[in-house]
Amino acid sequence: MSEIKNKETHFLNEYPCTYHKEYLFLKSKGFRYSFVKLIDGVTAWKYAKSAELYDALKEFYLNNK
Repeated sequence: MSEIKNKETHFLNEYPCTYHKEYLFLKSKGFRYSFVKLIDGVTAWKYAKSAELYDALKEFYLNNK
């Protein structure tokens, strides 16, 4: 039971970005990724989660529907 509970409460501290256009936008806004990971041949830029990051993502997705 404790294994299931741990999985349910797991919270990622990083925001993963795999969309190159989103990465370029975040870079243009001055956001620096914490680290990069290659997952099944796909590059994933990982960013520390913050209110400012989510504000920028909101702007990105509102302007790129």
